Amino acid sequence: MIILDDKIHLEPCPYCGGRAYIDVLFDKPYINVHHSNKCKMRPDTWLLSSEPLKKQIKAWNKRVGENGKKDHKD
Repeated sequence: MIILDDKIHLEPCPYCGGRAYIDVLFDKPYINVHHSNKCKMRPDTWLLSSEPLKKQIKAWNKRVGENGKKDHKD
């Protein structure tokens, strides 16, 4: 089952721009990505966590720039 909700924003894969989405495994939501065929993170980029979905989304959306600082505001 894939959860689609326009209110949830997930950043794309930082390597290939693949679309991230929320799926459910063993009754727990997790973040998965449709990667391009040449993506560095393929085939295993998914975040399965015991953390609440809101914390998973925040962790996935966090991006770090070359200077080691986040590229976006929280």
